[in-house]
Amino acid sequence: FGQYHVFSKRVIEKRKIPDAAVLSLTSSNGYGGLGNSFTLAAWRAITIGDLFDEIWATLLAAAQDRQAALAVLEHEYQATLDVIHKNWQAIARQLSRSARALAVIPLKKPYHSIPKLSLIGEIYVRHDPIALQKLNERLASNGFIVRTAPNNEWLKYVDWLIRKKIEGTADLGFWMRYHIKRYFDQQIKKRLAASGLIYQGHNGDVEAAIAAGKKFITPNLSGEAILTVGSALHDILEPSCGVISIGPFGCMPSRLAESILNEKFTSSEKKALVKSNGHDNGNGRMAALLDNGGKFPFLAIETDGNAFPQIIEARLEAFCLQALRLNDQLNGGPDN
Repeated sequence: FGQYHVFSKRVIEKRKIPDAAVLSLTSSNGYGGLGNSFTLAAWRAITIGDLFDEIWATLLAAAQDRQAALAVLEHEYQATLDVIHKNWQAIARQLSRSARALAVIPLKKPYHSIPKLSLIGEIYVRHDPIALQKLNERLASNGFIVRTAPNNEWLKYVDWLIRKKIEGTADLGFWMRYHIKRYFDQQIKKRLAASGLIYQGHNGDVEAAIAAGKKFITPNLSGEAILTVGSALHDILEPSCGVISIGPFGCMPSRLAESILNEKFTSSEKKALVKSNGHDNGNGRMAALLDNGGKFPFLAIETDGNAFPQIIEARLEAFCLQALRLNDQLNGGPDN
């Protein structure tokens, strides 16, 4: 945040804004420098925004009439914005109304059978339209729901670091915010899940991602590398049939995660993770895939805001074919 502090000071000086100071937030106290009321209101807004993003990705790929579906989504999004500054009861009522309105949008096929990809990696780049170069839209045109790792994943990770005493101190104020944020997280998901347009299993499950990634990266090395590796292994097969990791050009955490996933994103590693979790969902096709010893569809992209080079375009096309094949194997499609 140091560079943003300097940038902000320059803006104040350039614009000659009087009586203004720069408050640089820090992860060591969970970005709590603006007080509990603001922090919790911001948390609700970020969580709601993450889920609206996932609904947008679903409609982009799966709506029978994309234009009409996105118009309904925009209307419900604006209706939510109109109440976001009010109390929780007003927000909750609006979320339930929006979910009912979105639930009646016809899809091309049932949500569970639509192939899904996980877009993970550097927190800013994976949500930046310039860096993405309409990647989500292109993948949606190929029939994929792109589930971008949520913004609140990082905030949950910061809380995890504080709880584990790796960074910061967990005082009474932290624990109050932590439990209230968990409550809002669950309630918001519960209401918008009624739309049938978001995955109702794990979403931004930081504990599970870290548990999956710590085999390869120590949790004491804080940063998004462990989240990228862990989320990829955690998401593959359930619900995703492929994973894309995106990061800025030359980003060390992104390259570290890429080097690990290029070697370890395999059915044997996923099988070991499933076994360690004691999880068996009874899916015979998934069990067969875990036993085949192969690698899962994975693509790492470095971006500097320019159009993707031809080699990335070629790899993206191959990646999509591999992901579709894996989805067919999971759902008893053409390859079966």
